[in-house]
Order: sequence, then structure tokens, then C-alpha cells
Amino acid sequence: MMLGRSTAHRGFILSLFIGGFIPWGGRLQASPTQPAAAAHAPGPETAPIDPADEIFSTPVNDSDPVRYGGSAKDAPLPDQCAGDACEITVIEYSDFQCPFCRKGQATAKQLLNKYRGRIRWIVRDAPLPFHDRAKPAAIAAFCAKVQGKYWQMHDALYKSQSDLSDEALRRLAASQGLNMEKFADCLAHPQVAEDHIKANLSSGAALGVSGTPTYFVNGHRLTGALPFGEFKRVIESSLQE
Repeated sequence: MMLGRSTAHRGFILSLFIGGFIPWGGRLQASPTQPAAAAHAPGPETAPIDPADEIFSTPVNDSDPVRYGGSAKDAPLPDQCAGDACEITVIEYSDFQCPFCRKGQATAKQLLNKYRGRIRWIVRDAPLPFHDRAKPAAIAAFCAKVQGKYWQMHDALYKSQSDLSDEALRRLAASQGLNMEKFADCLAHPQVAEDHIKANLSSGAALGVSGTPTYFVNGHRLTGALPFGEFKRVIESSLQE
């Protein structure tokens, strides 16, 4: 069952994704019955969540990269809250080649700065099969994570979204100060990284994820590159539940 907030964005045009997954970032179009601006306009920021909305159980795994701040340098460092002690948990399913996932990064950093000390942000890389460089980019991000620099690589990959070639991935890794011998070995033996990505896709399928980007905000599912105000509305309402 899709959430009430998802139906508010029913103007998304869907195309095929593996196992029923669909790229929200593929094409966007307003509903025929709504003007384009209204189709994406957020509701009142303090409006309550529709009680019919499903709240999903979204446990965080030890293998999930966690972000607590807007800067890649302080991203992994707990600030006032850590782990399950944080009031706000956001889980993002995304694809490094998805343009709407890239667009959502600015909103993510805005929310991390707004709620700093109360929020943790988890990313689960879920590359779409028809984005030919999304999986290599996700593997590169995992290899950076092995060296403790997932978030630095994550941000660099989105900034370089127009060029995710093998050469570009090596260049980005070097620019983030990774041990290039270890990085190359990780790329050459990607089984662990691929298992991690498969686990992300499986968990997304179990949660009804049907495209990228998809977010779970304290268990409430949101789809697409939504504006700051929409996230704020759901966060503020969920904190009152």
C-alpha cells in the first residue's frame, strides 16, 4: 500500500525497475488535473500526518552508513544524539546516477543542519539496472566506506554525476585521500560490495520501495525529490505521535 503522501505525488511517470522498482528520477510530470506548481507544492508544515498512512518498521543495520551532520567531515560523528537515541531517523534509498537523487542532496544537508543533534541520516545505495554507471559508483562508495570515507566519496560522486567512468572513480578516490592500492583491490574483488548492494535492494523491496529517491522519515515513506518543507512537515508531525 502506498502512503497518503505518495498519492499526493501521483503525477510521477513510472518506468520499469528491477523486480518492480521504478525510477522516480526518470521523468516527472504534474497530474493532468493539477497545475505543475501545485502538484509539487508542500502542504502546511504543521499539518498532521494522515492516520491512514502506513508506518514502516525500518531497523538500521550495522553496515548502514550513518550521517549526523551536513558536512562530509563531521558526517559520521554523533552530535548530541547517536544511534537509536536520535529522535529523527531518515533512511534514503538512492542511485548515484539518478538526477533527482542528486537534487535531493541539498535538501538532505539542509535538514541535517536544521535538526543537528536530533537526526541521523542513513543512505542505502540502490542502483537502477538501466543506469550503467550506478552500480560501479555504488561499489566505489562501498570501497571508500571500508576505508572510513563513505560520505566523502558519496558527496564527490554526486558532484561528478555527469562522469562516473572508471577513470573518474579512481580520480575521485584519490582526491579523497584513499589508499589507492586498497581501493583498486576492493574494486577488483567486489563480492562483498555486491552483497551489500543486494541486501539494500532486498530491504527496499520488502518496504515497498518502487523508485529512487525514496525516504523513510521515522517510518513514514516519502518518494521523489521533495522540498524541504514537506520533509519538515512530516518530521514535526512524527515527533508529536
